[in-house]
Amino acid sequence: SYVWNPSSFGTTGGPFVVTPTTTTSYTVAVTDANGCFSAASVTTVFVNPQIAVNATDVTACAGSPVVISASASGGNGGPYTYSWSNGVNGASQSVTPPAGFTSYNYIVTVNDGGCSISITDTATVTINPLPVIFMVTPDTAGCEDFLAQFTGLSNIPVTFTWNYGDGSGTQTGANVEHLYTSSGSFNVTLTATTAFGCISSTTTNQFIDVYPSPIAGFTSSPNPATSTSPEVTFSDQSSGALTWQWDFTYTVPQSGFNTSTAQNPSFIYTATGIYQVQQVVTNSFGCTDTAYNTVEVVPEYVFYAPNAFTPANNDGKNDTFTPSIMGYDIDSYEMMIFDRWGNMIYRTTDLNKGWDGRANDGKDLAQIDVYVWKVNVLDFAKKEHQYIGTVTIVK
Repeated sequence: SYVWNPSSFGTTGGPFVVTPTTTTSYTVAVTDANGCFSAASVTTVFVNPQIAVNATDVTACAGSPVVISASASGGNGGPYTYSWSNGVNGASQSVTPPAGFTSYNYIVTVNDGGCSISITDTATVTINPLPVIFMVTPDTAGCEDFLAQFTGLSNIPVTFTWNYGDGSGTQTGANVEHLYTSSGSFNVTLTATTAFGCISSTTTNQFIDVYPSPIAGFTSSPNPATSTSPEVTFSDQSSGALTWQWDFTYTVPQSGFNTSTAQNPSFIYTATGIYQVQQVVTNSFGCTDTAYNTVEVVPEYVFYAPNAFTPANNDGKNDTFTPSIMGYDIDSYEMMIFDRWGNMIYRTTDLNKGWDGRANDGKDLAQIDVYVWKVNVLDFAKKEHQYIGTVTIVK
């Protein structure tokens, strides 16, 4: 008879079919008809663990590739065979989920090539959307320096980054402005990044046109001008100009009274003073530039004294000795009259009060003779002038 452990096998010799789920040992001993015992015999059935597989879930931006992978253990220890639902074999692969899904599943089946049961798992790719973006601007063209304003629009929250195409670097923000300091046509690129790192980009070629500006400039001659020669000629030194607009007595807020559109105009000033001159030049694009200079018109200093007068002939002509002076300091004038013996017989500090030919404080008419006069005066620039001469009283 047979003695089994486990005893559920009974006392026969088998055979028995066993399906252990874990490694199990079976023991049997035999007794013959004479009551003799055999040594116990042990049979061990080794059971491999079930295959386990773990497929990793990942996220991806729409239209972008991403790597999915699976890792197996158990069974007979491998090597394992990985078969994916998209027909690719291997533990990992790069996939690009089809458009139109917010998530997409890839199923992997693993076996160890032995008696283990194949097992499956699912790698889920969560698909984050790409932003749909636009760029707008109120003006796409202007003169240098041109300040352009841009607005970025998106269907989902994003961070905008701008490249203005002029080598100035990038700027972030939904509403931005940029100063173009040189002329040309510029490509503008708008890049939008979501919180998940998904990026959309759009470029508009030759989006911004910046026109060159003319450069204003001029000289004037003579400068300063004088009250006796008040005409000033202006020489255009601008570049790139098509038209010219001049204001010879530019003031704020009043201006526009003395103007010209000639390229090289002249202007006659009617009074002394310092004047601001404005030149505005315009090119074929309508771009303008402005230059300012000053013109000074100064008094002309002139001194003249006659050498004779007739105070006693009662004809009402040439009755006083009066020097003529232009461009002088009215407070500095002094004139003295001396007789042949050096006696001062007349003095005045008023140019309008000439010598009437009288002496002794105006009591007597001086005799017909030659008299010495002396004038001290300052010109408009405060430069001192002293003159000495003679004047003759004649009939």
